[in-house]
Amino acid sequence: MPPRQENYYGTKDGGGTPPPPGKPMRSHTKSRDARKALPPETAPSKRKLAERLGFSRQAVCQWARLPGAPRPMADGSEDVTVWRAFVRARGLGIGSLARSPERVAEITRRHRLAAERMRQDLDERRAQYVPRAEAAAKVAHAADEAGRILRRRLAGIAEADAAIRLALAELREVAEGYK
Repeated sequence: MPPRQENYYGTKDGGGTPPPPGKPMRSHTKSRDARKALPPETAPSKRKLAERLGFSRQAVCQWARLPGAPRPMADGSEDVTVWRAFVRARGLGIGSLARSPERVAEITRRHRLAAERMRQDLDERRAQYVPRAEAAAKVAHAADEAGRILRRRLAGIAEADAAIRLALAELREVAEGYK
C-alpha cells in the first residue's frame, strides 16, 4: 500500500471534499488577500517621513511643495512608498535612493573632466611664468649689455660716463630685487 500523502484538498486520508464550484479555495486566497490588505508603510509626520526616507525634514518639506508631490492621506499620515517612488522619479536628494548608478557615473565623469581641465589650465599658466632667479639673471645680463653698448657709443664724453654708471647701478638694484 502506498504511503499516505496529503491530497490536493489538504487531508491525509483522501476524504476531503472539493470546494463547491465557483468558490475559491480558502488556503490560497487568504495569503493573497492578506498581502493586498496590508496597510501601506506610513509616517505620521513629515519629520518621521524624512527619517524613513533618509533625508532632512527641510528637504522633504520643500519637495512637498513641488507639483505632483504626494499629498497626505485622509488621516494626515504620509505614504512612505509613494514618497520613495516620487523621490526616485524626480531624482531628488543626494542619497543612494535618489541616484541611479548611471547618474552617479555621469556626475563622476563630469567632475573628472573639470578637474583635468583645471590641471591643464594651471600647467599652461605655470609655463608662462619665469622663475625669479631666471628673471634676475636676465635683468643682470641686460644691464651688462646695456652698459657695454652705452660705453661704446658714448665713449669720450665725460658726463655720459657718470650717467651710465648711475643707470647701471639702478638696473643692478632691480635685478637684486628679483632674487
